Amino acid sequence: MMKIWGEVETEKSLKMKVSGIEFNARKFKGKGKGSKRIIEGYGIPLSENGELFTKFSELVKSLSDKRNSFELKNNITAFSTFCESDRGLDIFPIIGFYVMDNFLIFSEEIDTESPRKKLGKFIRYYKKKFNIP
Repeated sequence: MMKIWGEVETEKSLKMKVSGIEFNARKFKGKGKGSKRIIEGYGIPLSENGELFTKFSELVKSLSDKRNSFELKNNITAFSTFCESDRGLDIFPIIGFYVMDNFLIFSEEIDTESPRKKLGKFIRYYKKKFNIP
């Protein structure tokens, strides 16, 4: 099972296509860390998932020296770390995504868009940023 900031209870593999980009994903249900509320979301493996996710994985690696001790300890790259290096991410209200154990995670958060909507924004943004047709 993949890891999230919390606990995955169920997970289902699926193929997705968003804005012309096809990729493998995992839809999950679980509980957020320190919460009893059930959350849903998507996890996208960064390895072996096409050009966009390969380039994004390289971006994640380039941010390794910008991660704080909490992120390093938990093997996570937080949304705030991405935002510090890319002001264009203000298209996401509050929390857009994070990376944990080589999975890009989009999950439900209070007062944010749905995981599917955030995933669509992510694909459109990084297609443009990485010059992918």
